[in-house]
Amino acid sequence: LIHDLENGHKPDERLTKWQRELWLFTRRYFDDHVFTSPYESSDLKRIMTARKKYFTTSAEKQSAKAAKAKKQEAAE
Repeated sequence: LIHDLENGHKPDERLTKWQRELWLFTRRYFDDHVFTSPYESSDLKRIMTARKKYFTTSAEKQSAKAAKAKKQEAAE
């Protein structure tokens, strides 16, 4: 990411790609490890509720940040 920015790539484009990669990694990691955790039971209903809550909350926060950034940019 830093290398790309130093070489003149558009920051918004690179940051968006970086955020997407982190998002996909987090989702894959959750899905890969949720059923194999020795510390939690494999209650499917509980797991799916947690997954939905985490990922929808994260998406809402990300959308709110993007909207706030656009609003600030428009004000400038």
